[in-house]
Amino acid sequence: MSMLTTNTPILEIQPVKTASTNQKRTTISLNQLSTSIYDALTQYPYYIIVNGLPPLQDSTPLINLAHTIRAKISPSFRTNHGNIGKICFTKVYISPQVREAQQSVVTYYSRTHLRLPPHTDSSYMVSPHEIVAFQCIEADENGGETIMVPIDDILKHLDKSVLARLRDPVYPFGQSYHRILCGDEENPLIRYYHAQIKRSLTSDMPPLSEEHQSALRALDDFLDQSHRFQKFHLKPGQILFMHNHKVLHARTALSPETNRLLYRLRMHAIL
Repeated sequence: MSMLTTNTPILEIQPVKTASTNQKRTTISLNQLSTSIYDALTQYPYYIIVNGLPPLQDSTPLINLAHTIRAKISPSFRTNHGNIGKICFTKVYISPQVREAQQSVVTYYSRTHLRLPPHTDSSYMVSPHEIVAFQCIEADENGGETIMVPIDDILKHLDKSVLARLRDPVYPFGQSYHRILCGDEENPLIRYYHAQIKRSLTSDMPPLSEEHQSALRALDDFLDQSHRFQKFHLKPGQILFMHNHKVLHARTALSPETNRLLYRLRMHAIL
């Protein structure tokens, strides 16, 4: 069966020659880059890979780029709600110290070499971050393929009765109940993380009805068909930007002894 998303959108940052040295160097127009990223995040398939940057161990350029992007696409972004305006930065790598006892923690799988199913980042928040970015610093060529699942593909391939149940505000994420599908026909949105729901249901929250459990099984069955979705290996230096309310992302299993290192950014923005 063919993939639903047939092309991986890539934004190339082309090297140019300077007049004085005739040496190639990478020149970035942050305004143009921000506009291109915004355009990609607001239309199918809601993600883009920025190609042409060096895999620097210094995270400052990536964080500065994130600030510039948000200033460009959300110039009026203001909030009085705590730290919602903060850009969150994390190094994502495999920790051999993760123990079996930590499997109840939602972030368990991101710290092991195990497969990570399609999900929304920061799904437990009242409003998950709109933009999530991953920059590859060290790659694992033998595993760790990124998988992207745009919401459009989910809406097209699930029964209407299932979609209706996924729009009910009965699914526990952390301490609150939310819809998996929300928004309207012109701007549908998704929030999903199977491990988050499963963990919440093992607490004091009441179980889901059979029809809502059935809807989750139908969604999971579709998401398990990874051969239908776009896969790619992030290469050192490449940055993947995604609209976290519009596309689920996943990862295939990594090599057990992998040195894979990603820089992850999460931020709120008006998209």
